[in-house]
Amino acid sequence: MISIILLSCILVFLVNLINGIQLQVDRQDACVAYGNGTVYNVSSLNWPFVFHDTRNYTYTLASPCQPNLQCPGYEGTEVILCQEDHNTPDIYYNGGEAKNAVWTVTNMWGWDPTTWSILFFNGNDWRMTNVTFIVNTSIQEPEITFISEYPYLQYDILITGACIGQPWPCNNNNLPDGLVKENIYF
Repeated sequence: MISIILLSCILVFLVNLINGIQLQVDRQDACVAYGNGTVYNVSSLNWPFVFHDTRNYTYTLASPCQPNLQCPGYEGTEVILCQEDHNTPDIYYNGGEAKNAVWTVTNMWGWDPTTWSILFFNGNDWRMTNVTFIVNTSIQEPEITFISEYPYLQYDILITGACIGQPWPCNNNNLPDGLVKENIYF
């Protein structure tokens, strides 16, 4: 009986430790999402981004605002990430589509609007792309990093910088007055 109570307490602690909210994507502009009084807008980034890996693949990440990638074999779909296999001619993979994108703000230790993600799914091929944004005021020009590919499953991309679409003006190198983790509420 004591072990059940202890396990219940641990579960409640873990559920309260991991917080997150889903943002609502704007119906007119897929580069904008809202979360309880905040507005995220990633349209100012210089899309598309191209990555190469050591296995001879090329990945192209399109803008959610204009997902018009030419990804052979996927004509007529709003492909966000197209993977080209240079080892086998004319082989391409759809790493996710603009429709049904899910924007989230999450953090292990509480609400933090300086970190958010966009998930792009391709349900037909069981693939998805996770683009994570982290505000770092010491990086003036956005840095885009291809983190990894879990074969046949997920692509992870990280975008860091001082001005990457966060919900406050980024005309200086500082967070807005009062924006500290202890004072963040959505």
